[in-house]
This record gives sequence, C-alpha cells and structure tokens, in this order.
Amino acid sequence: MALLNREQIAAAGNDPVYEDVEVPEWGGEIRVKGLKSRERDNWEKSRIANKRTGEVSLDNFRASLLCECIVCENLNPIFTQKDVLMLGEKNAAAIDKMFTVAQRLSGLSNKDIEDLQKNSDTTPTD
Repeated sequence: MALLNREQIAAAGNDPVYEDVEVPEWGGEIRVKGLKSRERDNWEKSRIANKRTGEVSLDNFRASLLCECIVCENLNPIFTQKDVLMLGEKNAAAIDKMFTVAQRLSGLSNKDIEDLQKNSDTTPTD
C-alpha cells in the first residue's frame, strides 16, 4: 500500500459515521454519530473539572458524550450539554448501549477512558 500525500489525505472522505441503535426502553431507534477528531478533543477538554490539576469529572460521563453523539436524521445534535442531567436520569442500560456505540464510532477506547479516569477525583463527594 502506497503512502498518502497531503492532497490525498485532504481529499479523503469526511463522511460522518453513524449507526441507528434500537432502544426498546424508549420505544424506538436513536441515531448515534461518531465524533470527528476536533469534536472528540473538545469533548475530552470539556470533562476537565480543574484546569490547574487536570482533574477529570466523571459526573454524567456517558450522558455527556451522548449529548454530543445523538443526532437527528440530518446528523444535527438533538441535545446540548444543558441536557446532560436529564439524560443522566434515564435508564442506565439504554444509556450504556448508546454510549458503547458512540465510544466505538468515535475511536474512544477503554484505555482512553481509563486514562481519563486516572486524572479524575477519587475522593467521594457529598
């Protein structure tokens, strides 16, 4: 396989990757889109709770990613980060099913998540 040059990389398709997920708990399907590199970087950065220490917030971690990845038929997000608390109150099995798809489509490995968690606050809060 030949090495790609700049022009070939720039011309490579940027088609969004998505998958429709059956969510019987909610009575239908949800479209989950994978994040682009820039979007993933911004989401990871948004999880930093303390800029000085790099401490990562795990509060509503799954719901936060889903706010970025659940989209309508036109691939526009249907939620904002203001909806994280609402999604966090939904059925955990349904959220986890969609999170797993969002994680896979965004190239977010279990090791990436573990690395984020290493920077998280391990002290329980009230």
